[in-house]
Amino acid sequence: MLPTLLRLEWRHLRRDTAFWIATAVLALAVIGGLASGFAWTRFQQETIDRARTMAEERLAAAKTDAARYRASPPDRLNPNLDPRDARGFEFSYLRRFALLPPTPAAPLAVGQSDLLPTVLRVTYRPKETFLNPYEIENPLRLLLGRFDATFVAIYLLPLGILAVSSSLLTREREAGTLALLASLPLSFRRWLAVRFLLRGGLFLGAFAMATLAGWLLFGGSLEALESVLTWLVLALLYGGFWFALSWWVGSRARTPAACALTLSGAWLAWVVILPATLNLLVRHLYPPPARAAFQDAVRHGTDEAQRRGSQLLAKYLEDHPELAPGDTPANENDFFRTRFAINAEIERLSAPLRARFGQQLSRQQSLIEQLRWLSPALVLHHHALTLAGTDRARHQRWLEAIDGLHARLVQFFEPRLLRSADFQDYDAVPVFEFSDPPPSRGALGPALAALLLPSLLFVLLGAARLRSVQP
Repeated sequence: MLPTLLRLEWRHLRRDTAFWIATAVLALAVIGGLASGFAWTRFQQETIDRARTMAEERLAAAKTDAARYRASPPDRLNPNLDPRDARGFEFSYLRRFALLPPTPAAPLAVGQSDLLPTVLRVTYRPKETFLNPYEIENPLRLLLGRFDATFVAIYLLPLGILAVSSSLLTREREAGTLALLASLPLSFRRWLAVRFLLRGGLFLGAFAMATLAGWLLFGGSLEALESVLTWLVLALLYGGFWFALSWWVGSRARTPAACALTLSGAWLAWVVILPATLNLLVRHLYPPPARAAFQDAVRHGTDEAQRRGSQLLAKYLEDHPELAPGDTPANENDFFRTRFAINAEIERLSAPLRARFGQQLSRQQSLIEQLRWLSPALVLHHHALTLAGTDRARHQRWLEAIDGLHARLVQFFEPRLLRSADFQDYDAVPVFEFSDPPPSRGALGPALAALLLPSLLFVLLGAARLRSVQP
């Protein structure tokens, strides 16, 4: 009986133009999302490669120019342009970049990587001078975000599922053919299950094939195939959730219009309204300090530190006696001694401001982590960004690594800028160190359960409801 039912339903499905159009549109959308993700990843990688090339070229130029000047000293040369002087090397030649390369699975989800910097030039100066770079970009595009495969999975996949499954039972009820179906030697549940399973298998199967085909078509790394398959499993379970919801709502609705309206409301609530509401809630509970107020406070502290330069210098030399002038003329490097003193004061003033901002951001993230289980869309979004390496946690680890590099650069250049002549420590300049921790699969189990258990619940509720369906 089951093979016969499948054959009959396949004949009916072949003539369902709306189903095939929805399937084709979804397949093209996910391929387009992958194309957009790969294009953005290539742009990021090209930017990072240019930064690496620039750093290497400038370092090689410093060594070449220093050797040339030592062999044939120029008559007059600005110290700020002389690689034999620590001041000239740091100012004109050194380009020390902190780079956050995209992961092999990054094309799956752009996340906020188009908003947050991934290339920063780190210097010994206060962190505020390089932590907030500005790029020319369309603000509307930044507000809307970039089209990617995760956007397709979260927003368009459920819409396609609702379009192909919302009227599978209600259409028969409205047309008055349920009495005819009741005369067949099978139950409503088995008949409807075959309809849902056939359509669901083909629809989600096309989505999976388009995802894998697009990944290979655009040159996706085989190294990331495990992450892609994990992402795909989560997306398919997310699609299964919407098929299960459509099964349950269809078992209760009396007309196709009522079923479609209910499912559209569920999509709007879970995918749009609830995430936006949670975002407003966490911002209300843990509001971050205003960026303008932060910048004003830093600017005011900088101005005050510059006015108190001589006092700060005395305090700085008291804390760092090894940097005192000694036998050299007192005014030879007073500029740099004063600058280091002012920099230390700016860091002292801005550190609690940055800490307060980071604390509020961490509280927001922690609350979102706890509340994401309320929406399947949030569950998929969180794990998609984690798999792609575009999540906030990875970016925060990168910023912490930048703090370490900045501290090492300050420690390296303080004594050398005060005794700047005959600089030769080109290869001893601290380098940026950042590596991703090994992937953790511990959080994958709860995510799978969060998508699978509600689906099973809706399936059981729908099956129980279908027992009482009357033709």
